[in-house]
Amino acid sequence: MKKIIGTIVWLLTAIGAINWGLTAMGWGLFQFKLFMVTMPWLIKPTMYVVGLAGVLSVVMFFTGMFKDCESC
Repeated sequence: MKKIIGTIVWLLTAIGAINWGLTAMGWGLFQFKLFMVTMPWLIKPTMYVVGLAGVLSVVMFFTGMFKDCESC
């Protein structure tokens, strides 16, 4: 279970990092007109989930949460 959670957190953190890089170049995953017009209700919750994954990723890094994962 810890491995699945770690993989999901890693994936969401990677998406956030890619979005941050694209935003710096003037793009962004949530700035596409098609996405904003067809699913505007999904933008803010998705950003919250990705941000929470980033915080959890930092916590996992500093606490060594998965260092001694025998069941993984």
